[in-house]
Order: sequence, then C-alpha cells, then structure tokens
Amino acid sequence: MKKTEQQPMNININLKDAVDIVCEECGNKYFTDAMQIKKLSALLSPNGQDSLIPIQVFICTKCGHVNSEFLPQI
Repeated sequence: MKKTEQQPMNININLKDAVDIVCEECGNKYFTDAMQIKKLSALLSPNGQDSLIPIQVFICTKCGHVNSEFLPQI
C-alpha cells in the first residue's frame, strides 16, 4: 500500500480585508503580550497541590488596557 502525503493548502489572504483590532479604552491599535497568572487551589487541582496557571493576554502599548476579547472566558 502506498502512503499518501497530505499537500499543504495554498490559501491566499489579503490583509487589506482584515479588520484592525483597537484598544477599547484609547483606540490604539498596537498591543504587546503579557501573562496573567491564575492560582488553582490544591483542593481543585488534579495533583492535589496548589498550581499556577499562566494565561497569555495582549495589553495596549499606550494605556495598558486588556480588551475583553483577549481575556479568558470564565
């Protein structure tokens, strides 16, 4: 039996068609990444120990605001 290789898809995307995301507070369109840290109690943790959970978020480079769409859905 001959093994078939999956060919990569060629998708042409024009970034002119994409919409800029802007800061909800100041309208700036530049962001940088940051880490939000959640602490999970040992009572809820699968290994029975306190755990720290890093979550990547994007913050506005001008005012430091985090848009609601960048926060984890809880």
